[in-house]
Amino acid sequence: MRWECLKLPLSSLPRASGYPLSQILPRPKLAVIAHFPVADDTVACALQNVQAHFLDASYPVPGRDIVWATDLLVLSVKAGQIAQRMGQVGDYAVSVPRNVPADRMTPKYHTANRLMDPIAQLDLTTLFPAYNEVTKTWNYCENGY
Repeated sequence: MRWECLKLPLSSLPRASGYPLSQILPRPKLAVIAHFPVADDTVACALQNVQAHFLDASYPVPGRDIVWATDLLVLSVKAGQIAQRMGQVGDYAVSVPRNVPADRMTPKYHTANRLMDPIAQLDLTTLFPAYNEVTKTWNYCENGY
């Protein structure tokens, strides 16, 4: 079994999944889209985009060839078989108490004012922009996803 891992920056999702997936040959047995805001409308839009990049309408089939990861998704991978399962957590599990210091350090990625800036850590050289200047087309659905 061959493993293929394709990582995209968070800011490029959900629209950007279709094209890179279409470039993988042979087709993956299971594509798992992770770190994605999973909701009915976002998954429907992303699936529409993915399917637009495949001429053969029989691939990918949601649930068989492509899944959107949610909390507690467990994949059991064995020779020739990939099983999708959901992990179980006890109803009465207790989180570990922690001591959080009152005087916190400056965030690793921050602005000049020492405010948190999570985008500062992203490599934007591979970003799929909202508007493609080369093809003069939008990379996002009309609903904003």
